[in-house]
Amino acid sequence: MKPVQNRRIFERHRPSLQQRLENGAEFYYHSDCRETRIYPLLFQRSVREPLFTMILYELHALQEMHYRRRNADFFSLEVIWSGSLHVRQNERMFLLEPGDCFLIQPNSDAEELTGPDGFCIKTSIAVSGTLLLSALKSFGLDKTDVLTRLNWDELHLLLQQLKELSSVTDRNTEQENGRLTFFFEWSDGCEDWRNNLDFPAAVYKETGKHWYCHRGFLKVFKGILPHIEEKIRHTDAKEVLVVGYSHGAAIATLVHEYIFYNRPDLRENLWGYGFGCPRCFWGFLPSKEVQGRWARFFPIRNIDDLVTHLPPAVFGYRHVHSVYTVGKRGKYRRVEAHRPENYQRELKNRKEVRQETLQEARQKTRQETRQELRSTEKPR
Repeated sequence: MKPVQNRRIFERHRPSLQQRLENGAEFYYHSDCRETRIYPLLFQRSVREPLFTMILYELHALQEMHYRRRNADFFSLEVIWSGSLHVRQNERMFLLEPGDCFLIQPNSDAEELTGPDGFCIKTSIAVSGTLLLSALKSFGLDKTDVLTRLNWDELHLLLQQLKELSSVTDRNTEQENGRLTFFFEWSDGCEDWRNNLDFPAAVYKETGKHWYCHRGFLKVFKGILPHIEEKIRHTDAKEVLVVGYSHGAAIATLVHEYIFYNRPDLRENLWGYGFGCPRCFWGFLPSKEVQGRWARFFPIRNIDDLVTHLPPAVFGYRHVHSVYTVGKRGKYRRVEAHRPENYQRELKNRKEVRQETLQEARQKTRQETRQELRSTEKPR
C-alpha cells in the first residue's frame, strides 16, 4: 500500500452514472473487465437483518476499469490478489498491491481505478444490516481505509464458505403466502453484456414450424432452466408471479412461457411483468394460441426507453404482444428513461390508470385462459 497525492489520476476518464437509488446512493461505472463472477447471497434491500453479507464479486479488471460510488449505505471489503488498484475514499488516496484490502465505508465517496500494472484481480464483499455502523465501530474499522496484514488462510476459508452458501441461496425466487415469485435483474457484469449483444436468432421451439428467439437470452434461460424446473416441480403455490427488469425482463418472458406450458394447473394464476423489456423473439410466433401463452405477461415501457426498441425491428425482432407505455415523450433522455428509479416514478404517477388497465386485462384474459383449458391438445 502506497499513499497517493495526485487526484488527477482519477480524472483520466470519468465513469458515467449508471444507477441512482431513492436513498441518494449513486453508482458510476466505466466497465473494462475480462471476467466477472457474482455470488449473490441476500441482496434484497428491504431486508432488515442485524448484519448480513449481500453479495460477493470476483473481478478481473483491465486497464480502463473505473468505479465510483457515493452515499451507499453498505460496507465493502475489496481484497487485491494480483495487479494493482488506485483507490480513493473521500480525500484519502492509495495505490494498492497484492495483499492489500480496501475498506469502503458506508455513505462515503469512494473510487477505484486500475493501477499502473494495467490489470487488477480482486474480490469484493458487500455487507449491510441495521447494526453495521455499530459493528464497524466495535471492530475499530469505522475510520480505516486499508488493511495490509490479514490472516490469508482464514480469509480464503471465509470466501469459500460464502461461495458455497451462495450456491444454495435462492436469490431469484421467493415463496410466501401461497405465491411463488421469480425475480430477474438487469445486466450485471461482462457475461450478461456478451449475451445481450449475441442477438442472432436461434431456434427456441418447434410448433409445426421453427420458433426463433434472441440467442444470448436463450443461452441464459437454458442456464437457469434446471433451477426453474426444480422450483415449479415441487411448489405447492397457488399463484406464480414472474418479474424482470431490462435484461431480466427478457429472461422473464421465456420463463413465463415455460411455466405456462409445463404447469397447466397454474395458468389461471400465472402473471408476469417485464419492465424495460428488450425484444426477445424473431419473426412471428406460430399461432394465436401460442401467443396466448403471454396473455398475462405485461411488457411495460417508459416511452423513450431505448432498450425496449432493441434489437431493432428492422432485424426482425418483436415483443410477444403490445407493450404497455408509461411516461411522457421527451421527459427523459433515451438512457435515463431506462433507469429503474424513473420507471418507479412513472408507475407511481400512473398508479390509478395502471390498476384499472391491469384489472381489465385480468378479467379479459382469465376468461380466455379458461376457454383454452377446455380446449383439446395444447401445441408443443
